[in-house]
Amino acid sequence: MLGYLSAPSTGPFEGVGCPTLRFQPSRLRSIEANIPDGAHLESVSMSHLAKNLASSNSKLASVLNESKIDPIRLLSASHDIESLRAEDRDIKRAKSNAAGKDDEAAKAARSKKPRTGRPVTARLVTDVLAGKAVSGPAKNRILRAVNAVRAQKKLAAVELKQLF
Repeated sequence: MLGYLSAPSTGPFEGVGCPTLRFQPSRLRSIEANIPDGAHLESVSMSHLAKNLASSNSKLASVLNESKIDPIRLLSASHDIESLRAEDRDIKRAKSNAAGKDDEAAKAARSKKPRTGRPVTARLVTDVLAGKAVSGPAKNRILRAVNAVRAQKKLAAVELKQLF
């Protein structure tokens, strides 16, 4: 294998345009050793998160089940939302250039906030579903991803208290 795997062509992701799942080639060998014959790697990774969702009693799990959202969609939506773009790099550059200055342009540069560049990971979703403690920024990233998927399904946005 090359280390790149395509999304499944059937099931809940058919026609959704789910992005390609990427694994490091060094880790791929250890993952391949645990795959039963005839199974696809994509289904193994998705069933792992789906299994955690089914066995969880957390508020996030109840919202995802109620909305019929697969946790893999959270990862994809978060990647789209949180990825750094050119305007984010420009904001960071303007902040570093304005360091030590007190004029109005420097204050305007410091007031803008770039995206984090840190998407929701499978480990984060697993930890939340297991009931482990999660930082505030991580909770907000999950909230943005859940609301993005709910918006795609034409459902109302949820608040942070409904998820945690």
